Amino acid sequence: MVAAGLLLLADARLPAGGHVHSGSVEAAVRAGAVTDVASLHGFLRGRLVSAGLVTAAFAAAATRLAGSLDGGDAACWAELDAELDARTPAAGQRIASRQQGRGLLRALPRRAADFGARPDAAAGLGGAEVDAAAVLAALRAGCPAGAHHPLAFGAGAAILGASAEDAAVAIALAAVTGPASAAIRLLAFDPFAVQSVLNSLSSTVDSVAATAAIPLPWSELPDEGAPALDVLADTHPTLTDTLFVS
Repeated sequence: MVAAGLLLLADARLPAGGHVHSGSVEAAVRAGAVTDVASLHGFLRGRLVSAGLVTAAFAAAATRLAGSLDGGDAACWAELDAELDARTPAAGQRIASRQQGRGLLRALPRRAADFGARPDAAAGLGGAEVDAAAVLAALRAGCPAGAHHPLAFGAGAAILGASAEDAAVAIALAAVTGPASAAIRLLAFDPFAVQSVLNSLSSTVDSVAATAAIPLPWSELPDEGAPALDVLADTHPTLTDTLFVS
C-alpha cells in the first residue's frame, strides 16, 4: 500500500512550487502543437514514455540510494545527479528540474514529521532506518546547484518509508497530471474530458513505472529522449505573457 505521506509529497498543493511549471505544455500550446483534447493526449503520452520514464527511473534510484548505506555520501548523490543531467539536454528542462528540486527540499525537512516520519531517523526501505538529516545534507552537498526534482523526491520517499516502486509510480503519474492541469488553465478544456485522457493513460503509467523501477547500474538507467520536448523547454523562456515559468 502506498503511504499517505508519499501521496502528500506528490500532491500539487505541496508548497514546493510545482504548480508554476507546465511541463512544456504552455510552449506546445503557443507553438500550435496542443490545440484540443486529442492533441493533448498525444503530447501527454509522448512525454510519459520519454521524460516521464527517465525521471521515474531516477526517482526510484534515488529512493534506493537514500535507503542504503551510501545515502549519506555526497559523492554518490553527485554521481546520480550527473547521470540525470546528462539525460536532460535542454537547459530549460535542467533549470526547471532543479528549481522544483530546491522547492521540494525546502518543503520536506520542516514537514517530514507531519508526513509521518521522524526527521532524524525515519523508517525506510526494508524496515531499516533512514537518517533523514544525513541524507538531505548529503544530497545538498552533492548537488550544490540544487538537486534535480526526481532526486529530491526519491530522497523524500525513502525518508517517508516508501519503496522505489512507489516513487516511480508517483513520478510517472506526475509527468502527465501536471501538464494536464496546466492545459486546462491555458485552453479552458473540459476537465472531465481531460480526466478521461488521464484515465486512458493509466495503464501506460503503470507500465512506465514498472520499467523505471527495475534496479540497474546508474549508467544503464533509461535515457529515452524527446527532441520536440527539448525544443519546447528551451523555447519557453523566450515567450512573453506566460502563465507558467516552464
